[in-house]
Amino acid sequence: MVVPQVNSNLRSLATPAFQPRAWLHLLPSDLVVCAKARLFINIFETKVFKPSEAFFLLYTEGSDSGRDLLEGLDALQAALPPSGLAVGGRQWTNADSAVAPFLIRMDMMLKHGIGRYPQSEGLEVRKAWQGQRLARLTKYIADIKESPVYREVWNEETSLELLRRHPLLTQRNSINPPCIWWRPMRIED
Repeated sequence: MVVPQVNSNLRSLATPAFQPRAWLHLLPSDLVVCAKARLFINIFETKVFKPSEAFFLLYTEGSDSGRDLLEGLDALQAALPPSGLAVGGRQWTNADSAVAPFLIRMDMMLKHGIGRYPQSEGLEVRKAWQGQRLARLTKYIADIKESPVYREVWNEETSLELLRRHPLLTQRNSINPPCIWWRPMRIED
C-alpha cells in the first residue's frame, strides 16, 4: 500500500477531530498514524457504509449494490497496511473501533445468508469476500477476532440471533411491506 506523505496542514486538521477525552486511549500518539486512522474511517464511511446498507437492508431489483459494496471493500482493503490492524501492528485504535463491528456483522450476514439481497448475489459477494480479491480484508477480520478487545466484548451467538430476528434483514423472497416503527396518532374530538 502506498501511503501519501502527511504534511503539517493535515496534522493540524487531524488534531481537533480527536478531542473527546473518552476515546483518548484509542488514539495513536503519533499524529501521522492518527491521520491514517481517520483516513481509514473516512474510506469506510464514504465507500463501504452506504453500499452495505443498500445491499443488506435496502436491496432493490436491478441495483448494483453488490458490485458497489465490493468496490468499497476493495478501497478499504487498499488502505490497510500489509499486516496487523487498521494502522498496523497489534494496537487497537479508534479506526478499529469504528469499522470492526460493521465488518464482523457483514461477515456474519454473508456467512448465514442474512439480508435483503437475493441469494445468488449474496453467494457472489461471499465468494469474493472469501477469495483472493479480499484476502487482506479477511486477514484483518481474523486479526480483529484474535484481539483481546474483540474477545472481551463480542458475543457471536447473541449477535447472530439478533441479526436473524431483525425485521429489516429478513430475506426478500416476495415483496415485504416496510417495517413501520412509528405510526401517527389519530386525534379524535
